[in-house]
Amino acid sequence: ATYGLIGPDVIRIEVVPNEGPPDVVLIGKKVDGPPPLKYYAMVPGEPVVVKVAGERIAALANTVAEPKSLQDRTLVSDLEVSRIDAVSINAGGTKADLRKVMVGKEPRWVVYGGSEPQLAGPAVQALLHAVSRPRVALEALAAPADAMFAPAEVKAEITLWLDGIASLGEAKPDALPLEPKLKGAANTTLIFGKIDGEKAYCRRILADGSKIDFLVPASLATLASKKRGEYFELKFKEFPTNLARRLSFNRGGEQYELVRSEKGDLDFPTGKWTFEKPDSLKGKLADADLVNQLIGNLATLSAESVASEKPSDTELAIMGLVPANPRLKVVVSLAGDQEKERTFLFGKETPDQSYVYFKSPSKPTTYLVPRVAIDQLLTADLRDRTPYRFDTKDVKSVKLKGWKPTREITLVRDGENWTLDGKPANPLAMMNLLNHFRAPKPVKVIGGQTPEQGFDAKKGGEPLEVTFLGEKGPIVVVTLGNATDGGANYFAWNSATKEVITLPAGLFKQFKDGPEMFKK
Repeated sequence: ATYGLIGPDVIRIEVVPNEGPPDVVLIGKKVDGPPPLKYYAMVPGEPVVVKVAGERIAALANTVAEPKSLQDRTLVSDLEVSRIDAVSINAGGTKADLRKVMVGKEPRWVVYGGSEPQLAGPAVQALLHAVSRPRVALEALAAPADAMFAPAEVKAEITLWLDGIASLGEAKPDALPLEPKLKGAANTTLIFGKIDGEKAYCRRILADGSKIDFLVPASLATLASKKRGEYFELKFKEFPTNLARRLSFNRGGEQYELVRSEKGDLDFPTGKWTFEKPDSLKGKLADADLVNQLIGNLATLSAESVASEKPSDTELAIMGLVPANPRLKVVVSLAGDQEKERTFLFGKETPDQSYVYFKSPSKPTTYLVPRVAIDQLLTADLRDRTPYRFDTKDVKSVKLKGWKPTREITLVRDGENWTLDGKPANPLAMMNLLNHFRAPKPVKVIGGQTPEQGFDAKKGGEPLEVTFLGEKGPIVVVTLGNATDGGANYFAWNSATKEVITLPAGLFKQFKDGPEMFKK
């Protein structure tokens, strides 16, 4: 009694072997004293009381107090997930037959049962991971809860096969395999019934017909209730952007075509793009960075969701995706041995203006893609607005005039070096000066001059005039004016186009600060 080894609080552990008498141990009170935790224990019939480590005993006591913790609360063993190769899902009035088949040289999940097979996305693996998480159920019910699985309450039914594919369907060139045949009955069926607050009812039926009902997190039932289209792959096939040679699209009633030069160019390291259409822009340079960005967006295009697996002609018209006359048709022509071109059809915006309808011309399914995917195609000025370019090797001297008080300096090329007032100039400052001014990228094209732009010192402006001279005289004159856009940019005028643009202050502020930077 002193050690708590007799009485109602004693814990009796009995292990019964297949043959012979059971092994028994009694666990009594906690041992008073400093950590670590210990309990008194003894084997019945032996005249000895011992002290045993207490951490596991405390957990065992909790199990005795709450024996439900020993219930199997795993719906599907995580050891079996790798063997699941067929899943059928009925949810939201739709059915998805998912099969793991060889697509090319790798196993992929494919959705069957519709107008044509569809590659499945990560939602399949997310579902399998969720239902196979150890002890995912909150509780195993002692009796069937049939009322919770009435037809009106059922949210989803998921059927799983382990090594269930009997034979693979015939594969066609450049197409997904036909639906494979299955062998035998399903190994496990999960029926998700009524959702009650943060809990939901789930019934597991095994191949032998045995069943048990569980309470599971409501989030699991919601995940299992995804409709057929939500299992489709929403990331479209990518293509290497460096193989793009032509970009064609319509903007309103006008056709645009841009062509990429294959010749290397110092000013266009990623390729020079020029307009072929419309006629008003033919032969003019396009903004290579912006065009490459547009092509990059198309090359990595992903959908937010499926709009319709097989829309009718009326639905296509509502979406702005009539094949003969879509709102926007974009074609990217590719070089190399791959597909010669990729075609993208974009339709109208959704009511909330966040997405546009999209489809491939060779597939019936329509999708919702973010509207930003086409905003620039519809509105951006694709012209190269770089006002001038010069080769830094052609510059023999640079004159700078400005600052307060007004000063004027001349930097002169001396072979590979530069001098200021006959002394060596700071080579890093000269490199920045030439590189930043040689082909400036406008933030914005403004047009004509106005007083507030700060090009007239007599009217309170703080201009910095920079003149680049070659062997035959001035190459270009650039004047930096006042800061704008909250200090983020400067107004700038140039003698080449005689128009005002804005340039990023982060690059040009160092020159406005004063001439000291040029001293070595």
